[in-house]
Amino acid sequence: MGKIYKYIRFSTDRQDERQQENTIDNWLRSKGMTADETIRDEAISGGTSYKERNLFRLVRELGLNDTLIVSEISRITRSGFGELNELIQDYFKPNSLRLIICNVGLDIDCSSINAMTELQLSMLSIFAKMEKELIVGRTKSALDTRRLMIERDGGFTSKSGEWRTRLGRPDIPQYHIEKMCQASAQARRNAALKDDGYQNAIKIARDMRERGATLQEICGTLNSLEGVMPRRGGKWVTGHISRMLGNTIN
Repeated sequence: MGKIYKYIRFSTDRQDERQQENTIDNWLRSKGMTADETIRDEAISGGTSYKERNLFRLVRELGLNDTLIVSEISRITRSGFGELNELIQDYFKPNSLRLIICNVGLDIDCSSINAMTELQLSMLSIFAKMEKELIVGRTKSALDTRRLMIERDGGFTSKSGEWRTRLGRPDIPQYHIEKMCQASAQARRNAALKDDGYQNAIKIARDMRERGATLQEICGTLNSLEGVMPRRGGKWVTGHISRMLGNTIN
């Protein structure tokens, strides 16, 4: 039997980290097993590709018949079955990995996954993706409401009954916030590097600027081209061009 790895991923809540670890430890104790190593991804959202996490280092180091145990499938991915299937086919299956998903009691031999197990994994990963989208929607709505209250009333009352004059949790350490921001910035950078349309926009903007074009002229040109859009979609504006030329991705 190979090694047993616990994998824990959480974005901001330390309590969530403890809950995941308790769930995994309880499962292991019930089977008379102990983990050899714990791999953590701190301040990382489920939408971040596994290739940009410690999870990627782990899967590349997996040995034959190793075991990966998680509290739930969303710890591995919230990006749907495509990414999970890629992990299974490229890393789990070749190493005959044992994958354990505690909250639904799945104990899978990845060397011989049948159609029923594939269906279960597909459904779990889809639900995890849907949950992420719902969380994003609820969070955005709540933040918009609180921003309006800050503008109108100077603040809002938190769930704990405290009066707050700004957004954000006061109990999150500054280093934790900085780490999240760095991870988010790196994710955006990696996405831009893979986006041919965005890279083409950089080349066009740089060339036009060197020939003396104004930011407005560059915007007009880029907006007239099909498939060349800002990273977050929509129309090009001068602020996009200024930031892009000031932070060119080589």
